[in-house]
Amino acid sequence: MATVSTQASETTGIDWERLRRHLREIATRQVYHSLYATSVDDATVAAHLRSLAALTPDQLGVKKRLAEPALWKNAATQLKAIDGVTTPATALRCVLHSWDALLGVLGVWSKHAQADDFMPLMAYVIIQAA
Repeated sequence: MATVSTQASETTGIDWERLRRHLREIATRQVYHSLYATSVDDATVAAHLRSLAALTPDQLGVKKRLAEPALWKNAATQLKAIDGVTTPATALRCVLHSWDALLGVLGVWSKHAQADDFMPLMAYVIIQAA
């Protein structure tokens, strides 16, 4: 039995790995609503997050020098993008991009950033993205 190379075929020019990923994403989109349907819990959590929107960074424990909302706008935008994705892998990428945006800004503004700096910021961004 012949094996199919995961590299681009020299004779056909097909990148089998890329094709496989694309087909898997199409298949996941087709069954997304059945597999990952919105639950009552999702609506409850979303409503609770919206009710927390009035909290200030200071109330969440964010240090004053890091409390400027414009610093975290990109991280919140990355999280908001989850609403438009159709696969769990893409949603995870949105979370990771938000995480990276937070760590990047935190690294610029704080030489010795710690979890005590990061966690209040992450809470703030999650609330802002809701």
